[in-house]
Amino acid sequence: MRHQSLCPWAPACAWLLLVALMFVAHPNAALADDVTSKYVRRSGADTIIVFVHGVMGDGVSTWTNENGSYWPALLIKDHTFDGADIYVLSYPTGFWATLSIDELAENMRVDFKANGVAAYDKIIFISHSMGGLVTRAYLRKNKDVAAHTTFAHFFSTPTTGAVAWDTLEAETYRLLRRLGDIFQAILNLPK
Repeated sequence: MRHQSLCPWAPACAWLLLVALMFVAHPNAALADDVTSKYVRRSGADTIIVFVHGVMGDGVSTWTNENGSYWPALLIKDHTFDGADIYVLSYPTGFWATLSIDELAENMRVDFKANGVAAYDKIIFISHSMGGLVTRAYLRKNKDVAAHTTFAHFFSTPTTGAVAWDTLEAETYRLLRRLGDIFQAILNLPK
């Protein structure tokens, strides 16, 4: 008698799960203190530079060069930026993170309010990838903060692909939920 699998796509599911685990197993994942939002410098300046990472990144790895140079720390060493405080925003990303761009923008609002970031006279954003989408959503919904945002730079942010990204994000979310259901079914198989 031939063995009948509950999931006809078991080999493909196993492969996708392995790939997902490789992305989730990030080298900085164990550094919980380093992936939280934080001030890198807080001197009471009227200007703040905010770094916002992208998808599959965090506030440390996204802004750290291969040689170990951390962009926010470089700004602290450069006297050109002495008149600015520096803040690094971190938020959950990865295959299992399920927050939408709008939810992340709301989290950004709450974080900025709690940490005084929104109260600065001049705000500068340096955003990467999905972080640019989050920053844009935040500024669209918080016109008072947008009014004193003096500069925003977006690295690899899908400017014209936002609608396509939203569709891809929704489809990916549905796929991952289904994979999660299959994974749970596999875990619950009788021994």
